[in-house]
Amino acid sequence: PSLLHLDLSSNLIGAQGAAALAGALRAMTGLQHFSLNSNHLGAEGARLLGPCLPQGLLHLELWNNNLESQGVMAIAPCLPPSLQYLDIGDNNIGAAGAEALVRHLPASLQDLDVRLNQLGTAGARMIVHNLQPLLDHLDLHGNSIGATGGEAEKEEEEEEDHEAVTQALWGYLYQRVRFFYINDSEDSEDEDYDWEDD
Repeated sequence: PSLLHLDLSSNLIGAQGAAALAGALRAMTGLQHFSLNSNHLGAEGARLLGPCLPQGLLHLELWNNNLESQGVMAIAPCLPPSLQYLDIGDNNIGAAGAEALVRHLPASLQDLDVRLNQLGTAGARMIVHNLQPLLDHLDLHGNSIGATGGEAEKEEEEEEDHEAVTQALWGYLYQRVRFFYINDSEDSEDEDYDWEDD
C-alpha cells in the first residue's frame, strides 16, 4: 500500500538531505500528509523538494525552515492543486515572499498558517486580498501588521497605524474567513475570531 502520512520534522535535513529525499519523494505518489517542520531546508532545500511534491498532497507543514522569500519563490509554484492545509510559518518570508505565495495558492486551500513571518502591513494585505474561496482558517499572528518600519516614529503614531490597519483587515476578513488569528504583538492579548456559528 502507498504511504499516506510522513512526518520528518526536526531531523536537521538541510539542503543536502533534501537532495537525497527528493528522489524518494517522487515515488510516494499516494502521500497525503507531509511534515517537514524545523529542518533548516533553506531556499535550496525548497528548490529541490518543490518539484517532487505529490500532486495529491492534502497537508503540508514547512514551519521554521529558513525559507525566506527565495525559498517561497521556489516552492510556491510547485504547490499541489489538491492542497488543503499549508503551514509556512516562522520562515521570515517578508512581503516579497507573501507576494510570491499568493500567486500560487491552490484554490482548494482551506487552512493557511503564515504566522511569525515579518510580513508587515504590505505582506499581510497581499495575503488577505488574495484569499482562496474555500479558505476558512488563517493565522497571521506575530507579523507586525501595524508596523511601518520607521524607528523614529512616535509611539502613538504607531499605535494609530496599527489600529487602522488591523481594523481594515478585520473588515475584509469578516467577509471571507470563518476563523482567523491575528495577534501581532508579544504585549497584546490573543485575538481569536470565529464567526462560524454567528
